Amino acid sequence: MNSRRDVTIAAVQIDVAIGNLEATLSAVLDWIDRAAEQNADIVLFPELALSAGYSLADKFYEVAETVPGPTTAVVGRKARECRLYVVAGMAERDATGTVYNSAVIIGRDGNPVGCYRKTHIFPATESCFWFGYRTFSV
Repeated sequence: MNSRRDVTIAAVQIDVAIGNLEATLSAVLDWIDRAAEQNADIVLFPELALSAGYSLADKFYEVAETVPGPTTAVVGRKARECRLYVVAGMAERDATGTVYNSAVIIGRDGNPVGCYRKTHIFPATESCFWFGYRTFSV
């Protein structure tokens, strides 16, 4: 029995709407639909895409969210609707209030299945984030 199959990955490079997280999220959702139309299995977004990229500087602390949280719930509903995985960068806040530069992985069922906390970023913001990796039970 051969369990191998092709996997289609849609890599999306988008311009974030500076200062407008809702518009950026709307663009992300639109690109998830487009990826689904192309039969993608995984759609991959840039670093910090769900938090409007690096343009927010210290406001990352204000827009950071937990995982799961409000934004991952919206993206999760779209992932479930389209039956694909989504990997997207965001500012993540843990239970202690620490903010991470993270990439959340959302499964086909709409639930987070993992979250990678970046370990290397450019020096201008290095002191703003803590780093690590965590997984979720599925």
